Amino acid sequence: MSDLRYSFSDSALMGWLLAGCGLLAGLVTSVAWLAIRLVEQLGWDPGWVRLPAFGLSTGLLFCCSLQLAQAQGAVNREKQQLFRSCLSRALGCSAGFMTMQAVGLWCLIQLQQSEHVATGSLGLVIVFTALHALHVSVAVLCLLFVTLQARRNRYDHEYSWGVTFCGWFWHALGAVWAAILVAMLIAT
Repeated sequence: MSDLRYSFSDSALMGWLLAGCGLLAGLVTSVAWLAIRLVEQLGWDPGWVRLPAFGLSTGLLFCCSLQLAQAQGAVNREKQQLFRSCLSRALGCSAGFMTMQAVGLWCLIQLQQSEHVATGSLGLVIVFTALHALHVSVAVLCLLFVTLQARRNRYDHEYSWGVTFCGWFWHALGAVWAAILVAMLIAT
């Protein structure tokens, strides 16, 4: 009987995970689309918009990484409410990061001149940014899974490997993003 209860709760977790992914994807897509439409309607130059977009996204990535470090410390000290709060804030920062990345990537694509697509360095930066975005989407899934598991009281001071892994995943993404940002500044 207890095996049935655990399999049901695991199925429920997967349902919440899928629902959360769908909701997060819809939110990020909608806000990014609205921001892009706003840039188009106001007639702003994409070259001007990309710097604040990537600057804000870099700040959000830093905040997400910081929140995950605080979450790790909170779970190690058994401060469960602070732990869950930090994870929720990290999830919000990750959604903001993806939104601003979408706007910045759109601006980069607008700057790309068709005659330089195959030979220009900006094309390579766009590809690296898109690959980074794919890895961020995996990191968001990891963060969403850890957040849902935290809501089910699965982590404590003895078992917090998922939180540690997720935190280091985001820290690595931050380091890679810094390298891409430097390449972007050199290329443009």
